[in-house]
Amino acid sequence: GIMTREDVIENALNKAFYSNKLKAGKSDEVTGMHMIIKEVLKHYVLQILKYDQHHSPFTIISLEEPYNSVVPVKVDNEIIHVNIGGVIDRIDLQNNMVRIIDYKTGTPGQTFDGMDSLFREIPSKRNDAVFQVFLYSKLYMDINPQAKAVPCLLFLREGYDNEFSITLSDKSTKAEVHDFSDYYNPFDENLKQVLSDLFNQSVPFTQTSDEEYCNTIKCPYRNICHR
Repeated sequence: GIMTREDVIENALNKAFYSNKLKAGKSDEVTGMHMIIKEVLKHYVLQILKYDQHHSPFTIISLEEPYNSVVPVKVDNEIIHVNIGGVIDRIDLQNNMVRIIDYKTGTPGQTFDGMDSLFREIPSKRNDAVFQVFLYSKLYMDINPQAKAVPCLLFLREGYDNEFSITLSDKSTKAEVHDFSDYYNPFDENLKQVLSDLFNQSVPFTQTSDEEYCNTIKCPYRNICHR
């Protein structure tokens, strides 16, 4: 018989559950909690399909593929090469733009207040999801420097309608981010500084809290003062 889209999704979810249970060495028994998780996952899948249906056509470049890059970092007047990488949820091509898409299940938030907010702002004001997809965009552009890469966040909790947007918005420029090339250099420089501090044995590695003024952009001693 002809399978419906719901049947295809149901079969895919069942297969994924069974596969993961086998890996974990567990039986194929499905508990009530599994049923709830499966329904949530089905909702997420339908959200993505609704979005894609409205914004087609596009071409998938990769799904859940690992991307790596080597970053030269200066530590104690020496250059060390740091390997960074991540598994990128999805990369696709639409209208000659390469969309670097990260799926998120948390509270929607595509807005950030410029590059400084991603690196030097207090934790509660940082948008870690934007930082992550910026890092993914850098990884992709290191391999494909001529690409017009667009970092995107697809929040699966968000109710779908025609205004549903996955584009990032920079409050510091009052503009949406349509080309990561504009951000590549400042992001790369800041990332190298963070890695330099991380590998510098004279700089303590400490957890930062909102109360620590020395971590805010206003403090001129933020790179050497660690309370």
